[in-house]
Amino acid sequence: MEIDTEVRNKLVSEAKTLKKIYSEVMSGYISSLEKAVSVEELLLLKRWLLLNLVGYLPVTSNNCYFCYLYKEKDCNGCQYAKYHGKCESRFSDWMKISKSYLRLLNAVDKYYDGETYE
Repeated sequence: MEIDTEVRNKLVSEAKTLKKIYSEVMSGYISSLEKAVSVEELLLLKRWLLLNLVGYLPVTSNNCYFCYLYKEKDCNGCQYAKYHGKCESRFSDWMKISKSYLRLLNAVDKYYDGETYE
């Protein structure tokens, strides 16, 4: 399958946006980390970092080559769906990724619950 250059350019643009976001997240984390005065603050910062890193993973249709090609067509003809199931289908590979992504976000959210360390 030959690549659609317009779609590729959209994906490049999305990737550049993510690169900027991740850079800003890391800069903010480092800056805050340098000012931290307690272990609890470090844990809050790490939780914030993990939530942001995971939260911005490219698992949406904005980061999918095939979604750009077939979205207006209700995914009919999607080559990815042919092999992995339509994304919104209960048992598709994308749905498995999506559910795992949400479980990971929930787990990371519990990384630090405000407990105090001595």
